[in-house]
Amino acid sequence: PEVTEAAMATLGGAVAVSRQLPDEVGAALLTAADDAFLRGLVLCSAISGTGSLVLAAFAATRFRGVGVAPQRTGEHEVGAVA
Repeated sequence: PEVTEAAMATLGGAVAVSRQLPDEVGAALLTAADDAFLRGLVLCSAISGTGSLVLAAFAATRFRGVGVAPQRTGEHEVGAVA
């Protein structure tokens, strides 16, 4: 049970467990673990990309036509010496 949990928890755990198994079984475990890792990576990338596009569209529509307020710097006029 602990070996199974280690293999299922992380890619590194699957690699470590695969070294203890016979060649064919270890190779199958590595292939499955690699596939699961890549699917998770692609899913996270798709979610992040979609979120970025939605946020960009929101910002573009929400802030369209909003002007920039003049900024006060607190500087004095150059010629005004008392």
